[in-house]
Amino acid sequence: MNDTHNGEELAAQASSLRWLARAFWNVPDQAWLDAFDGEELRAAGVSTDIAGRLADAISSAGEGFLRDAAVDYTSLFASSDLAAPHPYESIYFGRARQMMQGCRDDVLLCYQAAGFDSASAEPSEANEPEDHLSYELCFLAYLLDFAVYAENVEERDLYLDEAGRFAEEHLGVWLASFVFEVSEQAGTELYRAVAATLEELVRSMEGSLGRS
Repeated sequence: MNDTHNGEELAAQASSLRWLARAFWNVPDQAWLDAFDGEELRAAGVSTDIAGRLADAISSAGEGFLRDAAVDYTSLFASSDLAAPHPYESIYFGRARQMMQGCRDDVLLCYQAAGFDSASAEPSEANEPEDHLSYELCFLAYLLDFAVYAENVEERDLYLDEAGRFAEEHLGVWLASFVFEVSEQAGTELYRAVAATLEELVRSMEGSLGRS
């Protein structure tokens, strides 16, 4: 376990994960853009360059920005095209790019073991399999919340160990491929920057979360 962790860093990581999770639930809205916090991303471990790239993409928002972003969201994450970067771990589990594969069941078991109710992490209109990217990000944030408020180092380390294990065994297996597909297919800089930010945040967490 890396003892350099502090509550502020962990809280910033949890908050950043939840903000990024919202990017994949539905088309973007102004409230989501307004909630962007570049300083928090940097505190969470995202480099100045990557956080700045996302800040630039958001600050460039003008007339038609949300409309164009909504079109891009739909073509990327809600498309009938099997080659689109659908945000589900199962899609990247095998060559068939099918949903509801065995990794979805593994993810659900992780949630149940930790007492995580995925329904509490979704918007009211969402009805997605448990291996949806946003659920997985919210689960990591859930574990980090417990680590922040742990009563002692041993308890904190248990939650960080679980977060590190989940990041490595699930997100670490498919996120790079997903991000590559987004970067190749996105029509807006917004989603290319969001994907790059997410990849760097999760990678930095994998390198520092506990695997004792």
